[in-house]
Amino acid sequence: MLPLRISIEGLRSFRAEVEIDFGGRTQIAVIGDTGAGKSSILEAMTYALYGQTSLGGRSKQELMNDTSDVMRVVLRFRVAGEEWEVTRVDRRAGAGGLRPAQAQLVHYGPEGETLEKVEQVRPVNERVQALVGLDSDAFLRTVILPQGRFARLLVEDAPSARTEILRQVWRTHDLEAAGEAVGQRVGEARTLGMRLQDELDRHPEDLEAHLADLTSRADAASRQAAALADLRVRSTRAAETLRQSEATIAAAGRAGERVIPSAMDELAGRLTPVESAQRRSKAEATELEGREASLKRELNGIPTDDGPDDREVARTLPALDALTAQVAKAVGAAEALRGAIDDEAEAAKQHVLAKQVRQSASYEVARHRALEPPLAEAVDSTRERLSQGERWYDKCNDLQDRISSTEEALARREQEMGEAAARLDTAQRDLQRAQERLQRAEQAVSEARRANAAADAAHGLCPGDECPVCEGELPESWTPPRDPGLDAAREAKQAARSQVDGASRVVTDLKAQQESGRQRMGDTRGKLDTLRSETADATVRLRSAAGLDDAFQVSGDAPFPSPDQVLAPARQRLGEAEARLAEHHTAADGLRETQTGAQMAEQSARQTLKHARNDIKRTGKAADETLDALRQRLQSIPQPFRPRLTVPSDPVELETVDTTPVDRASYAAREREKILQRRKQERDRLRSEIEETRTALQRLGKARKTEVEEPLQALVRALADHRTILANAVRELAAETRIPGAIHYPVDAATLREGIGRLREVMVELVALVEDCRHEAHRAAEKACSKAVALARALDQLDGLGETAHADGLAPLLVVDTDALPQRLDDWKAALNALVATAEAADDDARFHARDASRTRDAFAAILGDLLKLRQTADEVTALELALGDLDAALKPGAFLKWLTLRRSRDLLVYASRMLEEMTANRYSFADPGDLEDQQWLVVDNDSGQARSPASLSGGEQFIGSLALALGMVEMMGRSGGRLESLFLDEGFGSLDRNNLDSAIEALSMVAGTGRMVGVISHVGAVAEQIDDVLAVTRSATGSQVTWLSRAQRQELARSDTGLEGASALAGLLE
Repeated sequence: MLPLRISIEGLRSFRAEVEIDFGGRTQIAVIGDTGAGKSSILEAMTYALYGQTSLGGRSKQELMNDTSDVMRVVLRFRVAGEEWEVTRVDRRAGAGGLRPAQAQLVHYGPEGETLEKVEQVRPVNERVQALVGLDSDAFLRTVILPQGRFARLLVEDAPSARTEILRQVWRTHDLEAAGEAVGQRVGEARTLGMRLQDELDRHPEDLEAHLADLTSRADAASRQAAALADLRVRSTRAAETLRQSEATIAAAGRAGERVIPSAMDELAGRLTPVESAQRRSKAEATELEGREASLKRELNGIPTDDGPDDREVARTLPALDALTAQVAKAVGAAEALRGAIDDEAEAAKQHVLAKQVRQSASYEVARHRALEPPLAEAVDSTRERLSQGERWYDKCNDLQDRISSTEEALARREQEMGEAAARLDTAQRDLQRAQERLQRAEQAVSEARRANAAADAAHGLCPGDECPVCEGELPESWTPPRDPGLDAAREAKQAARSQVDGASRVVTDLKAQQESGRQRMGDTRGKLDTLRSETADATVRLRSAAGLDDAFQVSGDAPFPSPDQVLAPARQRLGEAEARLAEHHTAADGLRETQTGAQMAEQSARQTLKHARNDIKRTGKAADETLDALRQRLQSIPQPFRPRLTVPSDPVELETVDTTPVDRASYAAREREKILQRRKQERDRLRSEIEETRTALQRLGKARKTEVEEPLQALVRALADHRTILANAVRELAAETRIPGAIHYPVDAATLREGIGRLREVMVELVALVEDCRHEAHRAAEKACSKAVALARALDQLDGLGETAHADGLAPLLVVDTDALPQRLDDWKAALNALVATAEAADDDARFHARDASRTRDAFAAILGDLLKLRQTADEVTALELALGDLDAALKPGAFLKWLTLRRSRDLLVYASRMLEEMTANRYSFADPGDLEDQQWLVVDNDSGQARSPASLSGGEQFIGSLALALGMVEMMGRSGGRLESLFLDEGFGSLDRNNLDSAIEALSMVAGTGRMVGVISHVGAVAEQIDDVLAVTRSATGSQVTWLSRAQRQELARSDTGLEGASALAGLLE
């Protein structure tokens, strides 16, 4: 797991959201003051992956920032070359609890697209553990080594717990799962092999020979089908020829019966009287149409557009009668408008006078108001100084109380430090005694080994291992020799080691408590000094706020004077300022009353002026409307009768109007009305005579329809019927005779007579053609029957029925007298139809058999390749079943997985031992654990040659040993394609000397050089000096903040005398 980017919000000291980008960095140092939030970054990383806070056993409520309601961590990381992003969110609920947690895991593709999304806490936990390959406990022992817990895997964990962690790291669980999968696959392969063999048994053994036989059968069936198809076509053609001959004979008979040339003579006789009636009707119609045209010319000669028509005259007379009253109304409206204008001028004069009075009063009020702010400001300033004095008085009293309580707390902590020192001395003596017992137990084990060398040499060996004496392979039945004394010595050694471990933990805890107590005492003394400084500052501020002179002093432990005594001068100055402000307010009230009266007078004048202006608008609108109505009335009168009245555009200018033109216009309109009445009487007479002429033309048209049009229509229909009969006969005989064009109504008698003659000539020609067609059809029928006999013989040969089976039924029909041929057409047709049906049936059967044979051949050819592959696959499945069976037997739970875990653990210790030797200048290395999986790990002191428990090492030595194990685990996982792509160390460097520190940093640099990420958290300045990427963590009022330091900032930090412990040095550096 390689972290790429993390976003933290609301977790411990990270109140606001902070994002850290690890991209492109392989070796990182995280620096900052105590409590700045360095370790919280690792806590956030563990929380994001596993939803747990195992670094310090804290609950989620303790992990969440006290002032935040939401804790959110988003971690983007890479596993096996694929990018994932996990998000965890916790929110506060009522009563101090938390709402249900939220979790989401997203898998991103190369282009940033979403490939997979997992939601809810449990599925996300399971998916993350599957990706990383470690549970949270193993993760905190192999990837993240928390502060103060480096040696858990080396010292604290029991061998069985350590073995379980290593199995997760080596992913032996995958082999166990693979064993289960192989067992399932064995059954599946066996079932598949049986199914494949059953399918092969359903087909012939020799597949190629079977395909050749099917091909031969299909080719024969295709040839038989082609021959029968040709016979079917020829027999169908013979039957069609016979049918056409029969149709031709029948058509000739029908044509002889229907085509009668004498019918045309009868139609010509019926046409003669119709021609005479047509000529007479045409002459009478010409005479009536001439009279109608003469009357229309006389009617059109009467004038219609020489002046206004009767409708305009009728509309003009009432308008002229009402025009005089309209003029009088407009004059009255103009007089009312002039009176309203005079009233408005007087009201405007009064409003100007009232406005001047109001402006003078407003000026006085504004001048007096300008004097008020300085007075009010003096009151507010005096009141604020009094309020500040009260607050600083309360502050001084509170600080004196806090100084007393802090002095009492300092005395209690000094007493607790004395008691802790006594307990630490006792615990150190207990540890020394336990170490002496362990040394005696180790000597006893060494003596027991020398006493029984065979049992010691066989310790850890298993059947199948190499014998250290004869170098041969130990048999399956071999059991190691036992020595009760050696076993008892080992148990005693183990018990002594457990006592040393327990005593070491007690001493470590007491030292941590003592250090914490010293720090708390220092904090308390600093707090006491701060309180005394704040008290002196508060006293100075109180003297300034209350206006006291320098003579006012308060001794260190003396109580403060009463607030009345201290604040009396300030209260007196406030009373004087308030009195001056009240006197000013009284004078302002009188000026405002005068201003109010002037405003009311001005408002009354304004209302009067407004009413006067409204009257002008109302009377002006009425005058405009009356004048507009007068103009519209004039415009509605037609132009010839419109009187010329003089009307001004402004109603104010309208006084009198001369109405004489109105009388003259009324006289002209009445004269025009008399002329229009005489013209109307003349038009009515002419229209009556035209209507009588049209009635006579209608009567003539009815007579023409009865005597001419209807007889002509009947003759045209009769001629069309004869032409249709003739055309049908020509079409049935397929003759080339040209049919005359059809004649349609309307048509005159001469054209119709000419068409009757042409149709008679064509009828005579067709009667002669009918006899020729009849004889030709007889000869064609005889030839068709002769062909049918030959086809019947061919059908007999193809069916295998003999040469005369079908021909015997057709041969007697050929011996027919020519005169008797028409009576035998039905017999010929029945025989040929039977032959065609037989040929069709034979052709269909042959086609079916040919298609069936081809499909069978093609189907088998299509699966031939699959059958060959199926046979090959069956052989491969059989071989796979045997291989899976062997693999299933090998992966069964037992010796193999145990051997694999032990083998990789040995390789781990070999590499870790080499790293430990390099970092300790060959002082320490790891001992071979032997062949027992649960053997306790030991450290060999190369100076003495003795193996020691890791618990007996110092704190710095335990850190170096744990670091060597962590580096070895990263290296081993890298060799086997594992997923340990990062390592994070929290503190621990402070216990190393300069040489060991340089060796440790160099070893971490080697790991970072392989592309893995190494992160260290430390207060030691030398750590940050040797690492290029340094992340500075600082804490402010808004929470922790992070900054990547530049090269210049790192150099400045290295030159700082205070190291990383000085808060001011780091803060100033970042500024």
